[in-house]
Amino acid sequence: MTTKANRPEKLREIALESLPQTIQDAITVTRELRYKYLWVDAIYIVQDDEEDCAREVSAMSLVYSGASLTISAAKADNSKQGFLQQRDLVQSYGLVFELPCKLHREGGETHILLHENCVQNKILENIDSRGWTLQEHLLAKRLLRYGSNQIEWKCREQISYDGGCPVEERHTKAIRLENGQGKYDMINWEILVRDYSRRSLLKLSDKLPAFGAIVANFAKTMKWDSSDYYAGLWKSDIHMQLSWRRDLTEPSSMEKGSGTSGYMETSCPSWSWASLRDPIDFEPHHFRWGKGTLEGVECKIDPKISGYRYGEVKSARLTVRGYVQQVRWTGHLFRQATCDDTCESMTVLPISVVWDTFLKPPPGSYYCLEVRPVSSGICGIILNEIDGQRFQRVGYFEYRTGELKSKVLEQLVAEKMSSKFSWSHAGGTRTIIIV
Repeated sequence: MTTKANRPEKLREIALESLPQTIQDAITVTRELRYKYLWVDAIYIVQDDEEDCAREVSAMSLVYSGASLTISAAKADNSKQGFLQQRDLVQSYGLVFELPCKLHREGGETHILLHENCVQNKILENIDSRGWTLQEHLLAKRLLRYGSNQIEWKCREQISYDGGCPVEERHTKAIRLENGQGKYDMINWEILVRDYSRRSLLKLSDKLPAFGAIVANFAKTMKWDSSDYYAGLWKSDIHMQLSWRRDLTEPSSMEKGSGTSGYMETSCPSWSWASLRDPIDFEPHHFRWGKGTLEGVECKIDPKISGYRYGEVKSARLTVRGYVQQVRWTGHLFRQATCDDTCESMTVLPISVVWDTFLKPPPGSYYCLEVRPVSSGICGIILNEIDGQRFQRVGYFEYRTGELKSKVLEQLVAEKMSSKFSWSHAGGTRTIIIV
């Protein structure tokens, strides 16, 4: 890789044998295809120069979408392994039988290979688990992918293989962002975010930068301004976007031993899914209904790269006006907070919660901010108070009136249902800042 120390030397000469095998193989492919230039991020970008890294990351959308061809070393675990070595036939294809045959039309002889197993790449190769590689694949005009068992060619016209069976589509409809506008594109956006959140990154602070080229392409397709982007969320769909939640069907980073229990790894705001290492999910669209209840949503972002809002942020604040209710978390369930919060009410609230971290927060006072209605109640985000006006998101909640456990609260709701009473509306609206 290029560093400040070896950059002058690399500007003079780069010896082929000094490069990792994967890059040597990429050079071989480049020469065989008669291209003159090859762009390698580890060589082109000065890895220990934060300013250079930031500047080049902001241009990734142009690099990937402007390249004539992208070479993907999908089968390689690392830069030293390479991808042009001979495959192990038995491991890749099982038993292989070679049968001689004659060509009647052209004349001469050839061979037919019969194999025990289906010739097909893995649906998910090693490269598909890395965060930075998603945008490389999605934005490529032409992709030459060296997989575990096949070479795959993908462009805007077709997908081809060097024999064998096609691989089940591993990416999303959002590959073709130019198709239409409206809610279907937001569905594609959420599919993309779900996929990306399951990928690994060495540094959590890379979560937004490694997705920035996709964001820039998406904004261009939708004809949106960068000011509409709120560190991972889009302004036009803010009520749905804020309703992300940690995916409990996937192991957390804490369970896998690859993360911490808090937000100390990144300056990304707590309202964004990019503040977590864990996989996230959204509510299926066919379950959604009703109108969001937040008002006066404003976002102020101080980006790390001046003028580039699609990358890492120094600080951010989201100002909203909505219905906020204080609650008491016992460590197991939620109770209605008393007026002076000196003791817990006996009223158990029908709140189900998905905390943003694997470790549950300590018992104490929290706040529920209603975001929008769901089929049998409301949903929103749980906040921890920092000071009188600033809050931090710590979870996602759903308040389901159909699951009331308390007869007292059931009676209270029944009495006020005719006036469109909602539990969260009892205290009226207030303006808060989420950081």
